[in-house]
Formats: sequence, C-alpha cells, structure tokens
Amino acid sequence: MQGFKKNKRSVALVTGFSSGIGLAYTKYLAENNWELELIAQNPEKAKKAFESLSYPHSRYHLCDLSKPEDLDNVVKAIKAPNLIVANAGITKYGAAGSINKQEKRDLFYLLCNGVIDLIEEFIPSMINQGEGRIIIVSSIGAITPMPKSSIYASAKSAIYSYGQSLYLLPLLVRDVLLCLLKQNHRSNSDAPSCECRHRKYPFCERKS
Repeated sequence: MQGFKKNKRSVALVTGFSSGIGLAYTKYLAENNWELELIAQNPEKAKKAFESLSYPHSRYHLCDLSKPEDLDNVVKAIKAPNLIVANAGITKYGAAGSINKQEKRDLFYLLCNGVIDLIEEFIPSMINQGEGRIIIVSSIGAITPMPKSSIYASAKSAIYSYGQSLYLLPLLVRDVLLCLLKQNHRSNSDAPSCECRHRKYPFCERKS
C-alpha cells in the first residue's frame, strides 16, 4: 500500500487499476485531481502501474477479488468513496458443463457477487453523503448469448441487471453508469469500444 496526503478531494475507488480500462480511468481521475483508492491482484503489474501514475494522492491495495475473505479485508482499509469504478474481471471460456465448481464460484464472485458486495459496503455512506457515483464495467456478453462462455456471460448479465436496478433508485446514488464493452471490428485496434452515447467518463455511457 502506498500513502497519500490528507485533503478534501473527492475519493474514487477503482478495481483492476493496473491495466486496460482500469488504468485509463485511474489516469483520467488523477488528471482531474481525485483522491484514489486502487485495487489490483498482480503485485508486479500493480507496482508498475502505480509508479507510472506518479500521483501523490493515491494508494493501492493488493487483493484477489474472487475471494470473499480478501474483499472483506480490503474494504476495511479503504476510505469511503464518492465514486466506485467496478472494473476488475477476467474472461473465462468454457461451454456449460465444462468448468469445475470452484472455478465457477470464483468467476461468478469476481464478476458479480463480489461487485455487489463491494458496492453494498459503501452505499450507506453514499446515502449519508447525499451523493455518489457508481460505474460498472460490464460486457456485451451481458445482453448477448455466449455459448462458449456461458458462466462469464451469465455473471455479466446479472451484474448489469443489478446496475440497472441501482439506477432506478435515485435516492441511493446520483449517477449509475453501465459500460458495455465489445471488440471494435471496424478497425485493426485491439482496444475495446463501448455502446456509448455519453462521454463524461472514458469508455462509459450514462444510462438513459
């Protein structure tokens, strides 16, 4: 963990900050003067990403978010955020019946149940503050059948539905954004694109 200076900046929590979309959000928020609580699993990647950020008002935590006990421990060390970017996740290929029980439990917790546990931990403080923003990075698999990745798609569908439910409870949070990512087939880039109409945050849309 790395320390930050105490200040009155708004606090953002970003999971999966060490690469890709999570790192893009982290850089964006640092540029906009947020105080950052960052989570990643891989020690080497986390250290490298954090050092490249070179931002004093931030710290990172190492945590395997597929494990409920790890999540329980890390939330105790995190300052209540004004913004949650629930980004951490992996893609898991495997048709129905081909993934063992422990892999299914870990994957579903990482992509769905753990995201809910993380958000539910901090929603009461958002209510007390009278504001809060939640960004859930989902997948085009949330709304598209994926027979070769059935567990992954079902978890993404479930967390997408949870995000939609939060959006319909405006007294809980001021903003809920859902990000549906898909591969950009119209270019040679491997970067994901998003079904977006609103560009307030990188890669994201405001649900409307």
